[in-house]
Amino acid sequence: MQDLWNLGFDEFFASQCENFSSLLQPCRITNVEKNYFKAFDGKHEHLCQLSGKFEFLAMNECDLPCVGDWILMRGSGDGIKGIEHVLTRKSLLFRKEAGKSSKKQLIAANIDYVFIMQSCNADFSANRLTRYLC
Repeated sequence: MQDLWNLGFDEFFASQCENFSSLLQPCRITNVEKNYFKAFDGKHEHLCQLSGKFEFLAMNECDLPCVGDWILMRGSGDGIKGIEHVLTRKSLLFRKEAGKSSKKQLIAANIDYVFIMQSCNADFSANRLTRYLC
């Protein structure tokens, strides 16, 4: 459990775990790729998918896990694990999705500091910078 604390797990998240089965393991999302997630438990990285119940109950994109989220995962062995719950976030970094949509694009959760960097060469985009700031 100490390894989780080194990743940012604290009393805020631990107290939320008390309401769930001890069979569920807390992990931190490190990577998101369409329908698959990678989660780290302090010692091992696991490949995960949303459980059917979780996917059914998710109301919108903001309910889905993103990088930095603390989740409760079910499963053992080497197979794909199921994400059962996303713990309440301390913070959420998102931007407006490109285009005319007002939809939010999640970037990261539970972070303390953010640095925005953009090249000043021909690829510089004031619109992109605005999306990051708004």
